[in-house]
Amino acid sequence: MRTLCPRRAPARSCAGSCARSQRANPIRAAWATSRPWQIPTSWRRCWPRGRADEIVLCLRGGCGWGNGAVARERTRFTLLLLCLAACAANLCGCGSDSITGSTGEIGQKIPLPDLNPPTPYPVTVERGVAVARPGSPPAILYLDLFRPALEGRFPCLLEAVAYRREILQYAEPDPAWLASLGYAVAIVDARGTGSSQGRWGVFSEEEVADIVWLVDEWIPAQPWSDGKVGMYGPSYMGILQYRVAARKPRHLMAIFPGVAMADAYRDIFYQGGIFNQEFILTWAALTMGLSLLPGTQLFKDPVSALVALFQHALAVPEVLSLLEMTTDQPFFRERSPMTYWADLKDVPVFATAGWLDIFTRGTLLNHIGLTETASAGSERFAGAPAPRRIVVGPWYHLGAAMLDGLPAAVLHKRWFDWHLKARADPDYTLYDILDPRYPVLLYVMGAEKWRKEESWPFDRVRYAELYLSGLEQPADRNPSLHNGTLLWPSEWEVLAADPEDPAARSRITHAPPSYAGRYSRSTCRWLMGLTAFHPSSQDERENERLTLTFSTGFLDRDLEVTGPAVLRLWARTWFGPPVPEAAQTLPAGLSAEPDVHWIVNLNDVYPDGRVVNLTSGWLAASHRPDPSRPDWTQSGYDPFEYPEDQNPVPPRDGELYEYVIEIWPTSNLFRAGHQIRIDLANSDYPHLAPSPYPSESEILHDSAHPSRLVLPLVDPGSTRPEQWIEDPQAYFSGRVAWEEGS
Repeated sequence: MRTLCPRRAPARSCAGSCARSQRANPIRAAWATSRPWQIPTSWRRCWPRGRADEIVLCLRGGCGWGNGAVARERTRFTLLLLCLAACAANLCGCGSDSITGSTGEIGQKIPLPDLNPPTPYPVTVERGVAVARPGSPPAILYLDLFRPALEGRFPCLLEAVAYRREILQYAEPDPAWLASLGYAVAIVDARGTGSSQGRWGVFSEEEVADIVWLVDEWIPAQPWSDGKVGMYGPSYMGILQYRVAARKPRHLMAIFPGVAMADAYRDIFYQGGIFNQEFILTWAALTMGLSLLPGTQLFKDPVSALVALFQHALAVPEVLSLLEMTTDQPFFRERSPMTYWADLKDVPVFATAGWLDIFTRGTLLNHIGLTETASAGSERFAGAPAPRRIVVGPWYHLGAAMLDGLPAAVLHKRWFDWHLKARADPDYTLYDILDPRYPVLLYVMGAEKWRKEESWPFDRVRYAELYLSGLEQPADRNPSLHNGTLLWPSEWEVLAADPEDPAARSRITHAPPSYAGRYSRSTCRWLMGLTAFHPSSQDERENERLTLTFSTGFLDRDLEVTGPAVLRLWARTWFGPPVPEAAQTLPAGLSAEPDVHWIVNLNDVYPDGRVVNLTSGWLAASHRPDPSRPDWTQSGYDPFEYPEDQNPVPPRDGELYEYVIEIWPTSNLFRAGHQIRIDLANSDYPHLAPSPYPSESEILHDSAHPSRLVLPLVDPGSTRPEQWIEDPQAYFSGRVAWEEGS
């Protein structure tokens, strides 16, 4: 089958707009295309700061041009006007050290100087420090402290952990190494976990208040502290950073949240309204199991250890009760970082994410929302936006948490050097640790290279529609329930089926306990990469035997897909009675009404037939969104608007619906000779709790019901050569000068 050039697909607008009263849509700024007026390089010394000595320098000919007396007079007169305008701009708040636009600060910046001590400091380690947390309820928190072994005051880096500090101290960055370079590093067990007393409440208000108290009260009062605090840590610890920073503790200077969700309900507990049993049950068992081990103070203070153990045991029923919450409600919203985006306007944030992570959706939404809130400017940065940075790699959760393959420790240290050690420097707002023009750093799979970007999503992305067809795909070599075709728009115009044509329909059956998903990358993704050694994590062919597939022909050129995608699917379903043994495995409330689950996997088919999953989307029919509401590839999308998750409506037997299935963001270069493929199933087991109701579904893909895949395409000609990072170790370590590109 002839594959059309993606440029011939119709472009769709992805400009954002405010769709929510009294709340700016946090997606809006990412699609904005405003570009700052660029000041000629020879004038920049007098423009950003407007200092008197620099203006005099300029008027004396230091940045003049032309020959002869007349030219000099014309030069001085013109520059006088420009400098007066610059001063006026500074006075009215229009000027700053950074020329700002939709992508943050991109004007004159200074690479952060080396702030390491001449020689590393000796380090002292204090383990099991008991900190009496006053208040209601009071608790004793336990922490380990790494600091320079000499007199003096140092900035402090704090990691609040839920998985035992004695384990996580061995993760990057090495706390002893940071201490040798002039930091005090405190790793504390959060309330109700590890050795600390109290009940674990999963991002509870008490837990957040504990950490705010440590940041603003306990740490600044210590003789080794200079009063400046930064927070770091991935996953649970990253989410907690957002919650703490939203309280605006006055001593918190910056955060480094790794792989942190934005939306507790949709990112992690229920994907598309389907219970995420694989991760949630594994995570809850692991966290509670670790908290039920004796504390490190058992022999030193057995009473405290036994009190903590008793309190931890009392929290188990409360944690298990979370499984009874099947719809979106205040519990989830209160624990979602996106709820607090507006409160994080002034906090510098360096985030990390992975294309195969469990929080891919949330980490990227956080970046968009925080970039939007920062666009109003920050007093800390002379009216410029507080810095926002994000690194997105080819990682599962654990790899993203460790920034696998990158100089993670150096990146952490340089970020905190800037915002803690250099905080009092007159040039603080001018510094940066990486090229400030590119706050987004991502790995393009398929190309297998890192790239710098000005924004997320890209301004240059254009959305194209590929239409599902029941026509047999002749290029396919692997069997599935039906090997259908993805048609480019011009092909669809010719080959779209008439509604009465048998090729206008595909059928799929859900027959518990036979499930798709067991032999796919899904299991590996939701176990955080722990099963990456298994062949199924790199090849979907076995799983495809239980799915419908729709594929393009062989691509005749490279094609990049980067961003979120959507499948708009027309389907109707007929249900049978529930299978008792399947219903018994579900949390209470999930099996009361007939439901069908739609699972879509976006895959890259290699010339040798291997099928690699890139990303996926999930939707329970009962949580179907209004198809007229903008999805996340369209203008007007609002990530706060999911009313169907609060009030799900079961599908009616045999009724036709248009389903809008969000496919999580990815970045992949499909090489010439490869195929783009989606596979469709009604289960993704063990990742998602399956519906206990047997069903038969009919998918429509005719001219009246155009089921279609919406993909974000990037024109390869729109990427500048300087955006590619040839030496990631050197670039992320700050050893590459900005003007040298990569």
